[in-house]
Amino acid sequence: MSWGIKISDEYHWRGELCVVGLDYNFQRAIDYISSVKGKTLATSIVDSRRYDRGIISRVPYPNLAYTGEGENRDQRLEDGNLALKNNLRYKRPTRVICKYDSDNNANVSRYKFMYEGLYQVSKCDNKFKCLNCLCITLK
Repeated sequence: MSWGIKISDEYHWRGELCVVGLDYNFQRAIDYISSVKGKTLATSIVDSRRYDRGIISRVPYPNLAYTGEGENRDQRLEDGNLALKNNLRYKRPTRVICKYDSDNNANVSRYKFMYEGLYQVSKCDNKFKCLNCLCITLK
């Protein structure tokens, strides 16, 4: 038996992510903390596929393109988005968890969350397919 969290570990409810310490925010895509210096830093991103554009898409593997927290028309560089930009500045990694359809119908909602691993923010700009979207590249 091995202990700890491994890449590709699966969770069937968002609450399980909280119990094991991967993500503590049930409502937002980006979980973040305030550091000792008063800056916010992102601790995790959960791609829950709430928006039709797909929050996270693989650019060339193993890179991820994250289009920012919030709907297309109201993204701002604040809260979780600002925390991710701070991760770039301070060179801090963030955990990435993605939601997938469950192939074995393990829960009522027929989905699962999979831990993808630690990613480093490598770029942050606002040039993406939709107006007012942030594009944050993680490696």
